[in-house]
Amino acid sequence: MRIWRTTKTLGCAALRDGANLLPAGDQQIAGLRELVDTIRREKSDGAGFPLRAFLHQQETLTSTFTQDLS
Repeated sequence: MRIWRTTKTLGCAALRDGANLLPAGDQQIAGLRELVDTIRREKSDGAGFPLRAFLHQQETLTSTFTQDLS
């Protein structure tokens, strides 16, 4: 549960089967690195992979992460 809450705090969008999409800000990347380190210390597996959106899709992706979820 702690891992899930942390991903939400970082701004992750859950995709499927434990895969999350995270905006590539410096703060989010640092938080994800810390989270992956925590997961590995718990004897589990975690990884991060960069993904680049096509230029015309960037605005749609950005708005997905910045909308008010309250």
